[in-house]
Amino acid sequence: MTFLSTRSWSIFCFIGMLLLAGCGFHLRKGITLSNVIQPIYIDAAAPNSPLVQLIENQLKANDVALTSSSKVAKLVLHISKIQSNTELTSLRGGSEAGQYTVTTSVTISATGANGRTLIKPNTITQQRTYSSNATQTLSSGYMSNSITSQMQQSLANQVLSQIAAINATIKTTPTTKHSPAS
Repeated sequence: MTFLSTRSWSIFCFIGMLLLAGCGFHLRKGITLSNVIQPIYIDAAAPNSPLVQLIENQLKANDVALTSSSKVAKLVLHISKIQSNTELTSLRGGSEAGQYTVTTSVTISATGANGRTLIKPNTITQQRTYSSNATQTLSSGYMSNSITSQMQQSLANQVLSQIAAINATIKTTPTTKHSPAS
């Protein structure tokens, strides 16, 4: 009996893996940055914000060197504005809260060691909605915090993707070698 249940479980797992592989699912790979843009200095208006901490942690998890001095950095990531907003978007009968929209955005830019702009200032925004009613009063705060955390994680991933795009651009830019004058 144990053999059948173990075998059934193995077949179930194998079919599940085939389905995931067939739909194009792949685990997200870490980013690999060349030494051309490392170490990175993070210039943040709010250095202790959860989003900045997430970005730093993700960079460290991908073995990216960070520095505490902009003078030795080869890339300076500027995080100038982080905003979060929860807005009531619809009411139910009797003026009861219904649907909320949570918006989180970050404005970033990046410069190289030579001061050249590598990422022009741009704002990345995440927006999600959730429903709440009078019976969910205690859980709505948890839901809002959970959604905000997920959005910050997504924003951090998008920032890392933009840094990786700089890395790809630098790697594919042809370099000209000058031969010494004879």
